[in-house]
Amino acid sequence: MAKKDEKNALNSIFAKTEKPQKEETKKDLIKPTTFGIAQSEREALQEIADKSGVARNAVGRYAIQYFLKQYAAGKTELKTQKVTKIKAP
Repeated sequence: MAKKDEKNALNSIFAKTEKPQKEETKKDLIKPTTFGIAQSEREALQEIADKSGVARNAVGRYAIQYFLKQYAAGKTELKTQKVTKIKAP
């Protein structure tokens, strides 16, 4: 006697024989982040984007990813400087 799955498959050529595998969900989603840059830096990013034919945010993401890789590899470091500002009353 044929197995139950074989009987169902023989009865209809369109019968499901296996469940489709579920797609894995993305774990590293892109999240919008806002931070300030100088107008000249924004214009430079736009110029690069225009020459490359890509969106400005793609150039910015590339620049950030490049910096993060350089930082993780120890090829660059952050230098901080304390500034004290005095305002007149």
